Amino acid sequence: MAGIVTIAMIFVSMIVVVVSLGMVVMGYAPSGEEVLRLTGFGIVAVAYLSLWLALAMTCSIFLRNTVASALVALSIWLFSTFFVQLIAGAAANIIVPEITSAADSLLHARIDQWISRISPFTLFSEATNTLLDPAVRSLSLTLREQLAELLPNPISAGQSLRLVWPHIVALISAVAVFLGISYVKFMREEIRS
Repeated sequence: MAGIVTIAMIFVSMIVVVVSLGMVVMGYAPSGEEVLRLTGFGIVAVAYLSLWLALAMTCSIFLRNTVASALVALSIWLFSTFFVQLIAGAAANIIVPEITSAADSLLHARIDQWISRISPFTLFSEATNTLLDPAVRSLSLTLREQLAELLPNPISAGQSLRLVWPHIVALISAVAVFLGISYVKFMREEIRS
């Protein structure tokens, strides 16, 4: 928890410095809507960084060798950041081999999107794009263009937070799972010794 608090303090101080510099350069303070969006972005970013911290701690507890622990954590990061996208595209191509209609195209895009959401990077990027861009009204690939044409006004920060709430919960849940696994393993080893 100390590492997560440290990450949160560093990230909050970075946001405060950037907002302060923006206020000096631009000459006006951010609105309540913008503060809410920045707060949501901060929560998502801290949850994302905490996920990788918790994963690194879990690898460190399970693998006694420091180099092996670092390599396993790095390989999990590389796999979930880059290769999940490739696997999602390949799985979508296998499930929908030929796109002959709009329904096939929609199914292909949905399969690709849902499989790629296994990756924490995809959850983080979708959440930050939705929170920081008020023009994003939907996380669905097909509804994005349709809603942009129908509703030209940006959505509120509260609605953006509702859109990305499942992403935030998934990231925080993954952190809790890794911390729980680490705690149980660490306590069992301490009790044995």
